[in-house]
Amino acid sequence: RYLAESFKLKEVRGALISSVSDQSPAQKAGLQVGDVIVSFDGVEIHKASDISPIVGLKSIGTSIDMKVVRQGEMVNLSLTIEALPQQSH
Repeated sequence: RYLAESFKLKEVRGALISSVSDQSPAQKAGLQVGDVIVSFDGVEIHKASDISPIVGLKSIGTSIDMKVVRQGEMVNLSLTIEALPQQSH
């Protein structure tokens, strides 16, 4: 509850953005550290793990609308799904 209050949320829900990688889809969409995603592709987000299944069903290049709470204000953003970068072993 304390965290929700500190992020100026009316209720305890959403996915807190704790980091944003350079050149990532999140950065390109305008997400910032401290944002809390409360809606992703029209689906209410209760916890961070709610997002992965939605992304997994989307094709590369699909645009997703999301709502985030930033410093107590609702902000609408759009994120484009991209392929994960190749990892070298």
